This record gives sequence, structure tokens and C-alpha cells, in this order.
Amino acid sequence: MNFSGSSSGHSSGIEANVNNISSGNLTVDDEWHLKCLANDGTENATSWQTSSTATIFSATIPRISYIAINATRFNSTEILKGFAQQ
Repeated sequence: MNFSGSSSGHSSGIEANVNNISSGNLTVDDEWHLKCLANDGTENATSWQTSSTATIFSATIPRISYIAINATRFNSTEILKGFAQQ
């Protein structure tokens, strides 16, 4: 999938939103990259800048059905260890 857009009148080092991607265009495990080519109004830069990979993960929040703490006795200097189970 290729989304593109352009925007002008920005200063160096200032972030600008050029295009939005709706959640309908995202699938779990998709890998996205941002590519950007600067233009000073006269000519393009000589090379594209590419971001690191962004992987789309599930937005489903897990339901926790059980929580346990592994300690029978403890005091304020001990570290409690616990776990959650779906």
C-alpha cells in the first residue's frame, strides 16, 4: 500500500503531519515504513530518508481472569512476585 502527500512552509526540525492512515488500512503484523524526500521548492533532495520498521500489533486489550502473588509471608523489604493469567 502506498500513501503519499505533500506539505509546504515548514521549518527544519519541525514535525508536520502530511497524511493520515485510518485503522481500516492496518492489519495485525503489517510492517510500515515512512519514506521522506525533502524539497526546497526548487529541487528534491538527493536521497530518500527511511524510518525504522513499525509493526502493527493487536489493539485488543486482554481480559485478566486470575492474578496471583507468590508469597506466603512478606515484609516491606521483600520484593513481591506475581503473575496474571488470561
